[in-house]
Amino acid sequence: MRVVSIGGGNKAPILEEAVQRHEVQKVLIVPSACSTPQSYARKVPATMQLFSEQLGVPEVSILHHFNQAPTPTQIEHEIATSGLIYVIGGHTPTLLKNIAAHGTGQAIRRATKDNQVVLAGASAGAVLPFQKAMINPATQPAKQAWEYQFVDGLALIPAAATAHANQQDPHPDNGPNKLARGNWFFQNLGELALPGIAIDNHAALVIDGHTATISRSDPDAQIHLWNPANVENNPLTLADPENLLAFWQSLPLK
Repeated sequence: MRVVSIGGGNKAPILEEAVQRHEVQKVLIVPSACSTPQSYARKVPATMQLFSEQLGVPEVSILHHFNQAPTPTQIEHEIATSGLIYVIGGHTPTLLKNIAAHGTGQAIRRATKDNQVVLAGASAGAVLPFQKAMINPATQPAKQAWEYQFVDGLALIPAAATAHANQQDPHPDNGPNKLARGNWFFQNLGELALPGIAIDNHAALVIDGHTATISRSDPDAQIHLWNPANVENNPLTLADPENLLAFWQSLPLK
C-alpha cells in the first residue's frame, strides 16, 4: 500500500517527491469533494496545472465533471491506467456521498490495497484512507453552526486521522474556533479506542509498504500521534522518524 496524506498548505514539494519516487506517468484527479461549481472551477484546473506543468506528469485525467457520475467502466479504466490517484480536498461529506454513490470509493480501496496505485490527497482526500476521519461538516464554516465530528473513511488504515491539525477553523459565533483541529481531535479520540494521526498543514504522512515517513513543505510542520496502548505519552509530536515507523508497524493492517 502506498499513500500520501497531506494535511493542507503547500502541496507541490510533497507531490513532486511522490511523483519522482514512483516514476508516475499518469495522474487521475478525483474531484468528488467539490460541493459547488465554483469550487470545482477553482480547484480542478489548478490541480491539473500543478501536475502537468509544474511537476511534468505526461498525462493527467479527471475522473468526472461537476455533479456527474463516472460509469463503472470509466472508473475501472481510469484507475487501471493511472500511477497515482489524487483526491482533491473540499467538503468531506460530499466526497463520501459521491464516491459511495458511483462506486469510486471501493474501486480506489481495492487498487490501493493491491498496490496498483499511489493514493494521494489533501484535506478531505488526506483522511479518506483511514478508518475514521475527523471533519468539519459545514460547507461554509464562518456562516453555519457546526461541530467537529468523526465519520467513516475507506478503512485502509486502522486509525483515526485529521488534516489541518494546527489550524483553527472559522466559526460564526466567535471568529476562529478556539480549539485547533488537532486539540479537538485528541480530546475526543478516546471514545473511538483507535490510534490517532493528526497531520499539520504543510506536512504529509507518506506510506510505502512497511515504511512510514513524514514529508514537509515547511520545516516546522509536524505529524502528531496517539497510541491508545500508551496513553501517558499521548499525544506524541513526531520529533524522531523512528516514532512514526514504529507507530505504523504497530497497526493491525489486514
